[in-house]
Formats: sequence, C-alpha cells, structure tokens
Amino acid sequence: AQAPAPATPRKVAVPRRHPRSGAADGGSSGGGPTTSEGTATATTPKADARTKAEARAKAEAKAGEKAGEKAGGTAAPRGRGGESPREVLGRIKGVGPAKQSALLDEFGSLDAIREASLDDLAAVKGIGPALAEAVKAGLDG
Repeated sequence: AQAPAPATPRKVAVPRRHPRSGAADGGSSGGGPTTSEGTATATTPKADARTKAEARAKAEAKAGEKAGEKAGGTAAPRGRGGESPREVLGRIKGVGPAKQSALLDEFGSLDAIREASLDDLAAVKGIGPALAEAVKAGLDG
C-alpha cells in the first residue's frame, strides 16, 4: 500500500536564466524550466495564467502611458484656441499633409515654425520661397 500524498501545495521551480543571454541554465538539455538540480519541471496552468495576466497588464499600462502622452499635449502641442499643429498648418493654402509633416519634422512645433526665418522655411523639402512666405503670413495672421 502506498502512503497518502502530503497535504502541502506543490512547488513549481522557477527556471534559472543566464544573466546575459537569458537562456535556461541548470544542466538540463530539455530546454524547458529546470530545478536547481537540473531536472525538468512542469509549470502549472495557474502559474502560466498569472504570468500572461502580468504581461498583459504591463502592455496595457504602457499603451495607456503612450495614449496619455498624445492626449496630454507633450507629444503634439496645441496651437492657439486648442487646435492641433496640423489643423493650423492645414488652413494655409498649399500646405497639405506631406508639407505639414515636413515642417513639423524639421522644426518640431508651431512656435518654432513661427520663429524660423523665411530662408529656413524655404530650405524645407517641398516648401520653397513663395510657400515660405505664405506659411509665415498664415501663422502670424
């Protein structure tokens, strides 16, 4: 006759990882989680679910931070009256989405575009001297 199983909960071994490569360490050639003695162990479904839930929570938190940056105004500062820089630039005749992107990529903000010289504006790909004057007039007026 066999002795009854102990009433203590089953322990799941945490795999040891190499500090640089992240590869499993411990002497087992199986590639899966191992104990410190190098014997393979199985993870429980509950442990797998907890790990997946933690990873999902981290990803959602990171996505929330990115969305907060976009909504918070640090990534896309607003112009006068709460308009986005693209809305302000889009009202200027001849400045479409590609030229808006070129200006914002080059200068970073509406304030920097306002402060730029005509020569600096004209040097941006696709702008030229005539459109540089239109941009200046559109942002100053």
